[in-house]
Amino acid sequence: MLANGANQVLDEVVAFLIGAGRVVLVFAFSLSIAWLINRLMNKRLKEMPLITRYGKNGSMFAFRIVTATVYIIAFLTALSRLGVDTSGILTLASAFTVAIGLSMQDVMRNLIAGMYMLAEKTFQVGDRIKIRNLSGVVQGVDVRTTMIRTDEGALLMVPNQVMFTDVLQNETRFNRRAARYQIASNYSGEEIATKVDEVVLGLTGVKVVKDSLQLVQHDTETNKWDVLFTLSGREAATDLELADALISSFPDCTIERVSVA
Repeated sequence: MLANGANQVLDEVVAFLIGAGRVVLVFAFSLSIAWLINRLMNKRLKEMPLITRYGKNGSMFAFRIVTATVYIIAFLTALSRLGVDTSGILTLASAFTVAIGLSMQDVMRNLIAGMYMLAEKTFQVGDRIKIRNLSGVVQGVDVRTTMIRTDEGALLMVPNQVMFTDVLQNETRFNRRAARYQIASNYSGEEIATKVDEVVLGLTGVKVVKDSLQLVQHDTETNKWDVLFTLSGREAATDLELADALISSFPDCTIERVSVA
């Protein structure tokens, strides 16, 4: 009787090991095939103009979707080969996908807007843009957000939905923007003009608009002068660099940025 019990236990152990080995082999084979297919598909995607036009971030997003899809199919195929009923899993996955979609509507809108922007190339990294009351240089474009470095040095993460739906001005693409400053000083007009010319000589892509230096306020204590600059080209100095240069040249004066009419 003891021998029969031992044989039964041994048979159960052997059956378990065979079953476990079969599971391991099926999953190993399925994942190996999935890895090979994923590698081949991603290689093909890199050569497709429809994908490459989205840029690095868009291509990476496409690669991740393909990778996830291939491995999910491989996992479900392995379960099916092992005799597991996957209909319940598919139903649960569908319900989970719907729930996630409803709870992440804002994320999906930003993602779709990001894909459209990457395709249309409304702007690119290094472009100076203006949207709403924000202006700065684009530092990066992701499928969900756009990073903008403002003239004050702050790094903003702007949702792509805002970038896609709001009126956006690409100042770099048209290679020209204007900046008006007001200088409160006791200097004469000639002295201010000379100092402003010295500031412009030290900055790339910056010019003074001809005859733009105007006296807008005069009293016994101080005078206020308006001067209009243009900043042209991708390599042009930023507004912050222009403001810093003016402050350095007029240390005892008040410098203020004013709106361009």
